[in-house]
Amino acid sequence: MVSLLLLPGRDEGWLFGDAGALKNDDLPFAARVEDDAGRWALGLLVGLYAQAAAPPQTPDWHYDEVAKCFREGRAAMTTDWPGGFYTYRDAELSRVREVFDVSLYPAGPAGRHVYAGSHTFAIPLTVRDRPAAVDLLRFLTSDASQLLEASRGSLPTRPRVLRQVRAESDPGSLRARRWTLLEQTADAALFPPAFARWPEIEEAIWRSARAAIIGELSVDYALAQMAERIRRVVG
Repeated sequence: MVSLLLLPGRDEGWLFGDAGALKNDDLPFAARVEDDAGRWALGLLVGLYAQAAAPPQTPDWHYDEVAKCFREGRAAMTTDWPGGFYTYRDAELSRVREVFDVSLYPAGPAGRHVYAGSHTFAIPLTVRDRPAAVDLLRFLTSDASQLLEASRGSLPTRPRVLRQVRAESDPGSLRARRWTLLEQTADAALFPPAFARWPEIEEAIWRSARAAIIGELSVDYALAQMAERIRRVVG
């Protein structure tokens, strides 16, 4: 059986990405979870699951399980982090390495919004060897390290590194088109707020969403539950 669409059943990125409920550095967004775009996003996933357009295990899957299912040729479409691109081209990991393509993340009723993030680094105040920590930080953020990450698919944050990897891509190739699409996707990126209790909000959102997907809650009740839990955490 080949599924139509794969999305992880855990974490909140699909809802905020499709519904556009999350704005950069914007914390009081609970009310927007219950709007028409939120109902559309969650309703879409509920409908896909009810119509067996996704594997029955989807509500319990995370990103790795979703990507593996697509690489095995058991799904028509999926979404993934850029850094996982190399696994789709690996002969030992992917059965679809010669027959898949890439496109922009689809737009929902609130427009195109893509849940995004990046690895960040910091030096704690309690570090014992500060010079060594600074050297490590410089290495991790260097051009060489970003080139290594880019070779596996990640979108580099340094413009000169991005220019280099684009120049090294054959014109018209899948790799070249992918860099163009990633730059366009970056314009639609939404980042979670810098909020210490954000993991609690993530937990509340995906658990309520999962309950709706498997039929334990209605879409409206699940969204109301999300909003209430978010208000409790924030408030």
